[in-house]
Amino acid sequence: MNPLSIFTYYLRNKRRALPVLVIIALAVFGITLGVMLTGNIQEQAKMDLAVYKRFITVRPNWREGHSTLSPILKMELRRLPSLEALHTAIEFWTYLPLVVGGNTSTMVIAVEEDVIPYLMRRCDLVLKEGRLPRRNANELAIHEGVAKLRGLSLGSELSYELDEREWIRGKWKVVGILSGPIVLNIAPLEYTGTRSEYRNWSRIWMLFPKEGRMAELEREAEEAVRAEREKKRIQPLDTYSYWKRRYDEFMWNLDISIWVINSVLVFVLSLAVGLLNTIYFLQRMNEFGLLAAIGYSRLYLVWRAVRESLGLTITAWIFGLIFSQTIYGLLEHFVLGPKGILIPKVFGWRTISYTLPIPLMVGLFSISTVVWQLLKLDPVAIIERRD
Repeated sequence: MNPLSIFTYYLRNKRRALPVLVIIALAVFGITLGVMLTGNIQEQAKMDLAVYKRFITVRPNWREGHSTLSPILKMELRRLPSLEALHTAIEFWTYLPLVVGGNTSTMVIAVEEDVIPYLMRRCDLVLKEGRLPRRNANELAIHEGVAKLRGLSLGSELSYELDEREWIRGKWKVVGILSGPIVLNIAPLEYTGTRSEYRNWSRIWMLFPKEGRMAELEREAEEAVRAEREKKRIQPLDTYSYWKRRYDEFMWNLDISIWVINSVLVFVLSLAVGLLNTIYFLQRMNEFGLLAAIGYSRLYLVWRAVRESLGLTITAWIFGLIFSQTIYGLLEHFVLGPKGILIPKVFGWRTISYTLPIPLMVGLFSISTVVWQLLKLDPVAIIERRD
């Protein structure tokens, strides 16, 4: 091998290269861990938002003491040009466990038995197992994603008495498993509306757009409910645009927090690795002094040091990404995958953007300290052993 190759030193001095490589790789793993966890939250939020690409919900403003919706408003909404159907429903929730710990919610929509096939068609849901809930029974059809996460199957019962984490009121039995891109669980309105637990719950309206006219329906519905909104009789419409804005604000704040934490981590890491590289370089002053003495320019020596530092940090960064992907891949395959939890890929733009500052900052600190030493290098003093 060329004795002046940038790989020669590290291949001959593995004990000095490995600590730097391991430190950077572990830092990459630590940052990707945060990105993976928040990515899981992001994917969950996207699934929740997808519901509002299929319908809009109008609900009374219970915070202001309103529990019903105006019949006049209902008539006005039925006349909207972009509306295909309007159906009454009761909305409640059951819990979903999160990878990061704790629980989130998943929606259960109670509609009339005759409306269930229509709701499934509009949400691209199909019955994978079992049957649909009957009109006057405490039965649920749940999404297969919910079933996997909760470990539920046909015949499972949901109630607080059986699971203290349960949010759902009363006792319900799973009779159907739904499959499709929209995570939605369905119950019969006829039964739900007569139960004491839900009798006083507010009814909501579900507005379904004509094919390809959701954006128009959002604008028309917002205009139609303007007067009721100003009187605070109804809550903001549950539209995709509304919840997308809320979601973007949440993710922006979350990303800023992660960036602040990562910046501190990268800065400290850069100082540590830069100091380590400086110590290693000071032990190599004889090598660089001899190269300068036999005619190699100071610019060449600087470029050689730069290539060595960048080569090591970039190699460590790539190794860290591969190591992280391997760990997360095994975790997804053996632990999370069977539960329906998919981990975002490490080699994605979000992970790359979060971890790229590591090789850049570490390389910058390492290069700056080494270049500073090279610029004041005195080869004569080194040859005379006065270094």
